[in-house]
Amino acid sequence: MSQSSLNEKRNRSGLADVIVSLGSNLGDREWNVIRGNRCLGGYDGIEPLLFSSLYESKPEGEGFSGDFVNAVSLVRTAHPPGRFLDICQEVEIRSGRVRSSVTRDRTLDIDIILFGGLEIDSDRLRVPHPLFKKRTFVLRPLLEIVPGLHLPPFMTSVAEALEALGDSIETRKISSRAII
Repeated sequence: MSQSSLNEKRNRSGLADVIVSLGSNLGDREWNVIRGNRCLGGYDGIEPLLFSSLYESKPEGEGFSGDFVNAVSLVRTAHPPGRFLDICQEVEIRSGRVRSSVTRDRTLDIDIILFGGLEIDSDRLRVPHPLFKKRTFVLRPLLEIVPGLHLPPFMTSVAEALEALGDSIETRKISSRAII
């Protein structure tokens, strides 16, 4: 895979490289994230390529009962963005995710960060994810698996985006298990 393939809409075979962020703050958080990645890879038309180490971070905002475990995965898919989002939500539900306005805790949260070079702004999906450059729990694992990636819209490097955040948000590596 070339470093620029994420910046292309689709490669010649009609496949798109997709970056997803996975996180959990309920139950066996590490296993929830690993299992979520495995479940994504179990769907036809989705091929896991790279999976980061696991990171722990404090939740942002209120309404959370504990710290999160996060990882980032690079997958290749033949699915269009809407169907890929449906699959991510199916995996979340199969992992016990309950969407409720009462709590923001979750057994599994999967966010689509980048989908090839597409820009999407719909009621259901925004890509690139609007907050990912402000989240060390996305940028640190992303730097680990795709260090040469340049981020839209200004094509800054992942390292530059991390440096711009400084040390204001604590995210620490807790496992270097490379399990796909």
